[in-house]
Amino acid sequence: MHRFAGAPFFFGVLLFLLTTIVHIPTIRYIATKVSKQTREDILKVAVTQFARSGYAGASVQSIVSAAHIAKPTLYYYFGSKQGLYREVVHRANDECYRLMKEASERSEDVETQLVDILAALFAFTIDNRERTRIVFSAAFVPLAEAEPDPESDEQGLRNFMLVHDIIQNGIKQGVLNAKYTAMDLTRRVYGVLTFEIMVATLHETENPSREDAENIVAVFMHGAANRKVCRTTGNHSQACGSTP
Repeated sequence: MHRFAGAPFFFGVLLFLLTTIVHIPTIRYIATKVSKQTREDILKVAVTQFARSGYAGASVQSIVSAAHIAKPTLYYYFGSKQGLYREVVHRANDECYRLMKEASERSEDVETQLVDILAALFAFTIDNRERTRIVFSAAFVPLAEAEPDPESDEQGLRNFMLVHDIIQNGIKQGVLNAKYTAMDLTRRVYGVLTFEIMVATLHETENPSREDAENIVAVFMHGAANRKVCRTTGNHSQACGSTP
């Protein structure tokens, strides 16, 4: 009997270990889910703080207070305020790229692709004015406040080149005039797009729509001038007939 006196304790420990091992995946899942939620909560608060106060004005203390966390928690997930700021910008850039890519894949027609891309970005802007404002402001953060962000630059170029490749394809197809380079035409489209988005981020009443996207692309593709007029000299227009 003496040999088995410790049996209940032994089997209790064994049962505890087996139960713990069985539940380790569950524990890890819960911990991961909580960790992701904490990260998302911090990002959500950071967007509001950065959009309202700018990079310099939004202090770490104001962010952690609004998120109801301790400073070490913010540093654990993002390393620094700059790391947090970059995460906000990078996410916005990546989401825009995803929307642009999805829009471009819905059609093979160049004009439709451009309209779909602009409409998608307009919708994103309206739904995410604060995030869009931060992306714009990131380009103008003084070097004294934050180090350059090569990754953000690469993301911006990637998004730009997606439109560039569509326009390049339009030139190859003969849809767009080959006397212009794809880079030159892309800059024109991007310039108008950027202006529309900038206005929408500054004024809540400005809500660019798909119709606006269609009008912008129509002017880009077909021009705004009356095609029956070749050029204007002084106060006189020289007519030269319709052009195809």
